[in-house]
Amino acid sequence: MADRVKNYFWDSCCFIAYLNNEVHAYDVASLEQFIDDAKNGKAMIHTSTIALAEIRPSFMKKRSVGSFTEFMEDMNGAVILADASPNIMIAAGHYKDLKYTKSNSKGRHLSTPDAIMLATCIHLMDDAGVSIDSFHTFDDGGKRGADGKAVPLLTYQEWCTGITENEFASRIIRLPRQKPLHPEPRFA
Repeated sequence: MADRVKNYFWDSCCFIAYLNNEVHAYDVASLEQFIDDAKNGKAMIHTSTIALAEIRPSFMKKRSVGSFTEFMEDMNGAVILADASPNIMIAAGHYKDLKYTKSNSKGRHLSTPDAIMLATCIHLMDDAGVSIDSFHTFDDGGKRGADGKAVPLLTYQEWCTGITENEFASRIIRLPRQKPLHPEPRFA
């Protein structure tokens, strides 16, 4: 029996770290292995079309990489873009509208790009029947994405004091979110 193709959803920061070979800060070897798996038909990497706006040409520090659009063309369908449809945007609005607090902390918001990424991933699972194995991101409130004012994606549930039962918050809480660490790392 053949192994099931794994489905991963990547936040824009994963692509940026991979395309810029940011080995000093992230596990780029795992990102490379996920990309290889996708190219070899062992995995599918999904993302939202908002990545096309988030991964700006100025983010491409290495001249050999080209643009994100060129990267997508080179992937020959191994990375799948999901359009941010009106229903996805409505859900993203609900995610942004929630009141996020952690213990006695000052409230935070969910950034618009993060809300769209999460809404797209949940749409793929709930409405398109894609079995997402993991939502990959580096957004833990540190260097990537978080400005100290937005809800970190990896620790989202910690910012849901009093709203864990909310239908929108609970969808994100149930979503498997993790840093992209390959489950079967290659040894050098």
